[in-house]
Amino acid sequence: MELRRGLRRAADQLSDDLQEAGFQVPCGAPPGEPALAQGSSGDLIIIMDEVVPVRGHLCAPLPVGDPVPLSRRVRLSAEGRVRLVAGDVLLVEDGAWEGLRLAGPLELQPREVGEGIGTVLEGEVPRAHGDGAPVSFLRPLHRVVWRLEGSLLVRRCGEERGRVLADRVAAFRVDLGAPPAALVTLEARGPAGERCALTLTRVPRNGAPP
Repeated sequence: MELRRGLRRAADQLSDDLQEAGFQVPCGAPPGEPALAQGSSGDLIIIMDEVVPVRGHLCAPLPVGDPVPLSRRVRLSAEGRVRLVAGDVLLVEDGAWEGLRLAGPLELQPREVGEGIGTVLEGEVPRAHGDGAPVSFLRPLHRVVWRLEGSLLVRRCGEERGRVLADRVAAFRVDLGAPPAALVTLEARGPAGERCALTLTRVPRNGAPP
């Protein structure tokens, strides 16, 4: 049961990562790079963008086709303490991806409503959005790498320090199919030879808005 609980925690996180694979906003992964890939040592490489836990509304309309830097205020609320960073991408939640990136940071406290982004949003807006349009933010992560290091299953996100998701892992097998899909098998073994295995199959959303 202990082995299974450890594998289940890892499988839940891996399932979430695979589900989020493939957004690739304009300033994210290099053009044409697949959402899923396998490294030479059996690593699973996932190209993805993180949905930042911030929700809000525009406080002023966004114009159409303005290539110069835009300064627009946004009314935001946060589910927890959140720091938006330079490079985070604004997404207007009517199904339209936007090429607007934050040029500076903004920190929000839980349950705080922030009256606007004082820093500049850089980019071009393909169409107009009126006052009050709902927005969210994505953070380009470029790469999430799952790797077996000895008996530890480690998740590395960009340049961040690796996080151990499961120990006593004896096997981490990845089979990538087409269209992009992943079949992942996790196997753990206890000190007395106990064996536990889980198999996970996921097809990423591959480009749809969150």
